[in-house]
Amino acid sequence: MLLTSAASDSRAQLFSLDNSPGEDEEGAEDGGVDARQRALRRWEQIKDIYDRRVARMHEDRLLARKLTQDLMQLRDWMKGLERRLSRPVVMHDSSEKEYRKKRKEYLVRERRLFSSQTLPSIANSFSPPLGP
Repeated sequence: MLLTSAASDSRAQLFSLDNSPGEDEEGAEDGGVDARQRALRRWEQIKDIYDRRVARMHEDRLLARKLTQDLMQLRDWMKGLERRLSRPVVMHDSSEKEYRKKRKEYLVRERRLFSSQTLPSIANSFSPPLGP
């Protein structure tokens, strides 16, 4: 069975915690106290490892929640954009001046879109919907 590196590191860390044999407890005066201190020290070390793992899992859960929220915002933004793009462009007059103005706005938006590929910059490059 293959263990991931994190799992094998954690396993090795648990086995290495104060796993060295102590004094011969039969002949030692403080054998019971020493064994109890080692057990308490080992318990604290295991508790610290557990606390770090719980904290790491909490951080991962928060990151996953933030990613989910970001994806939901992106979906909402895309739905709004698709809705706006599905409407026909309404021009109040069909003069050459109006056409050039709309073309210039389009080129500016296109340039902004391709110059920076982040969501906020893309969202800000679009003005409110044109037409009713």
